[in-house]
Amino acid sequence: MANEYSATWFDTFLAAIPGEATDLEVRGLARWLPLPAYRAVLDVCCGPGRHAARLAALGYTVTGVDRDAATLAAAADRVPDARFVRLDQREIGRVGGVVDAAAILWQSFGYFDSAGNDDVLSQLAGLLRPGGRLALDVYHREYFARHQGRRADPRPGVAAIANTLSGNRLRAEIAYADGTGEAMDFELFTPDELADRAARYGFASVGACCWWDAARPPDPAVARFQLICERGAAIPA
Repeated sequence: MANEYSATWFDTFLAAIPGEATDLEVRGLARWLPLPAYRAVLDVCCGPGRHAARLAALGYTVTGVDRDAATLAAAADRVPDARFVRLDQREIGRVGGVVDAAAILWQSFGYFDSAGNDDVLSQLAGLLRPGGRLALDVYHREYFARHQGRRADPRPGVAAIANTLSGNRLRAEIAYADGTGEAMDFELFTPDELADRAARYGFASVGACCWWDAARPPDPAVARFQLICERGAAIPA
């Protein structure tokens, strides 16, 4: 299915993220992507530029990519020193150039079927320099295997979210308080599975954690984990 993300979703979920959460994520990124070795960063599905702004302030050269025109315009206003390109993730290779690192954060990887997700990894391998790093921040499949069903949600404007895991696909149905709703569908992974998938495209795992803390390995009791991969000297044919 297509994950469209309505204006209501952006206002309800992204706008409500506290600055402290973004700071934690960017500090984690900076530890895994230290300057100056990883200065040129590709922020895939950058949204309104909440990570791009902080990365640029730290001295990174940021290229943000998103398919939503209004959100991308907000990012460009927020981070005038960054470059922003309107592209679907499935066309990420069209951004061109070579980067030191790429980041796909906040469960923005896995939108498509397995072949589509693999193609994203392949295109990213083609954009990264040898030794460049890819940071993936995604849902842990085992967490959602344990947390299925409909639950009330504390966020203003949300009545409930129903999660259903079928094989390796998660369907999340959001019911808004005004009676509207929308649904998303993702391919989910365990940390080992994601590392194996990335390895097909020349990536080697250099670290996996949760809460961006290198001392905390991925935990099925925590909804998200982070995997950091490094591109080898050659890309598999």
